[in-house]
Amino acid sequence: MANKMNLARQKQWESIINEQESDVFLLRRHDDLKKNPNPSLALVHTIEKELQSRGWHLDNNKNWSWEKTNEQ
Repeated sequence: MANKMNLARQKQWESIINEQESDVFLLRRHDDLKKNPNPSLALVHTIEKELQSRGWHLDNNKNWSWEKTNEQ
């Protein structure tokens, strides 16, 4: 039962996140969640996956960086 609820929440978050066009919004949201003493780890992970799909990389110090690829 808990897995179904978590999956439903994750799908809801993914639909909200995918609607956001701003990387800055996602970076700020991620930062806000990390400052929370009890963040939703599923939401943090979903945001991280979305940022990584957009070309962002999280280093060992938990800092985001973006490198332009050769894609045109």
